[in-house]
Amino acid sequence: VTAKVDGISGTWEWRARFRENLPPYYHGGNVSVTGRRDTLAWTLGLTSNPIRGAARGPEFVRDANRTLTEVREEDVNNVGDEAGVSVGLEWTPLNGNVANVNAEYNIFQIDTREISERFPQDGRAMRSRFYQQSEDEWNSEIGGDYEFDLGPGRLKTIGLWRFEHSPTIASVRTTEANGTISERSIFEQTVDEGESILRLEYGWTPREGVDWQIAGEGAFNFLEAEAMLQALNSAGDFVHVPLTNANARVEEKRAEVSVTHSRKLSPAISVQASLGAEYSELSQSGAASQSRTFTRPKGFVSAAWTVNERLTVNA
Repeated sequence: VTAKVDGISGTWEWRARFRENLPPYYHGGNVSVTGRRDTLAWTLGLTSNPIRGAARGPEFVRDANRTLTEVREEDVNNVGDEAGVSVGLEWTPLNGNVANVNAEYNIFQIDTREISERFPQDGRAMRSRFYQQSEDEWNSEIGGDYEFDLGPGRLKTIGLWRFEHSPTIASVRTTEANGTISERSIFEQTVDEGESILRLEYGWTPREGVDWQIAGEGAFNFLEAEAMLQALNSAGDFVHVPLTNANARVEEKRAEVSVTHSRKLSPAISVQASLGAEYSELSQSGAASQSRTFTRPKGFVSAAWTVNERLTVNA
């Protein structure tokens, strides 16, 4: 029997929400569409998850003796959006090769606001604290693999690249009952991180019940952060505040190789063993620059025993 499947299908979901004291949203939901044409299959996905959150009411602050020290009237509001798009392709030609490509792009944007009216219980006048934080992140990823016959076995090549950009800003302002500002600060930070991986896997089956695989992998990872703080000094001026090790970049270069062997000792018992090694080089640049390397062995041994149709033992 030869079956040929061509066509397009999919699912969708839509959400809207209305809540008191918060902006409504109408763009929540997701869409997933898949299709196939001969040896090419594809998938398209869209997601949207709006963020709406709030809290309002009293907050009671007590010391270690459970004595009430301050009463606060809190008003918290969170408004944001989280959305993404993804694409996947699968190619399966008649020669037995298999190729996959997947890509996605996502955003995460949120604004948080907190108003806190504070009433000390020791007779001091009330004060008002206003806090605000925003983040405007985006991240992307693309990966793929290609598998084909080579010699007595099959070779699979795998690649992945990922990047994330996350700028944030947070500000605090405290105003006393007489209108003076006793606290004010703005903290800004941008964090970038990325990862690149290339992996090769070669496996072959010399006879039924016996499998071998040799794998090698190389990776490069990094995380880079930059930060800045502004605050009121003792004279009441708004100035930049030096931060120790505020700007730094951490990198890792990693390589790994392994050999894995599987075989059936009997129709009911099978074992698998793997032996490998990993080398990693870590470095940090900036005011606290340093580096180190390490090598470590890796491996495992596992066994499975199918006692009967209702019981399997794994070790």
